[in-house]
Amino acid sequence: MKEAIKNILTWTALTIGGLHVANIVIENHATRLHLLNTKSGHFYKFRYGNMYYEKHGSGDPIVLIHNIAPESSGIEWSKIVRQLSKTNTVYVIDLLGCGRSDKPAITYTNYIYVCALNGFLEEIIGKKATVITSGRSSAIALMETRMEESFIKDIVLINPESTEANSLLINEPKRLLTTLYRIPIIGTYLYNVAMRRSYILGRCNSSYCTKKYYITQDMINAYYEACHLNKCNGKYLFASLASEYLNVDIRRAVKELSVPMLIISGKNENAYGTYESYKNDIELVKIKDANGMPHVELPRRTCDAITSFIN
Repeated sequence: MKEAIKNILTWTALTIGGLHVANIVIENHATRLHLLNTKSGHFYKFRYGNMYYEKHGSGDPIVLIHNIAPESSGIEWSKIVRQLSKTNTVYVIDLLGCGRSDKPAITYTNYIYVCALNGFLEEIIGKKATVITSGRSSAIALMETRMEESFIKDIVLINPESTEANSLLINEPKRLLTTLYRIPIIGTYLYNVAMRRSYILGRCNSSYCTKKYYITQDMINAYYEACHLNKCNGKYLFASLASEYLNVDIRRAVKELSVPMLIISGKNENAYGTYESYKNDIELVKIKDANGMPHVELPRRTCDAITSFIN
């Protein structure tokens, strides 16, 4: 019996040791190109960690908030920053848990991100700003209007999730995912398997862009690097998303919104109708040749829609 227990412990230690080595190799390989450096940016000190941001141009402020996902970062906006910064001061944020920002071992919620945005608007910008979001980050801007609408000049949502999708309640089985991914070494390895390069490529092909020629090698490399920076601690955001901890009921925020709002949607996005049912004066621009990220696929048309709206 003692020999059997000894063998089990030995094999367990060897397995965990092997997974630890694999995690180090994966992290080093994913981040070896150093595409997401911090040389041209700054850090906003938020209570849960430092948030990386870049500032471009001059004029009325615009805040760009990328889609909430472990692979996402401010790189998402690289094709439109130059154009927008010709007439405006553009702030490009890496959300907490993403890209070059800190990735604390916490449960991520919409409220945490709203507090981070609220602090950033007040302490870094100090005046009303246009907030532009992508994908799941739309709920951050909308709930910020519930906390402190005085910081918001207007809102642009690019392919937001529907009001119903955002409002789904957390269920207990999914909460187990958070516990699983929090386990040292083993949880990190499971995260690395989930966020493999082929998964990133599949996301870009199926959700982000309509045509493969929009997806450059640099784009894939940047997304792959982003989710493995900071010792692969993007796993905490990954677990929170999988467990639906970021869901929040935005319907009242939409209904009572008093600032102008524009929705820019791609050809396969039908969320606009769910927003219009609560507020009928929302503007819509449909870019039919784009999918989930028109600002990546058709940046000029996206910029034209934004500048026409905010000016």
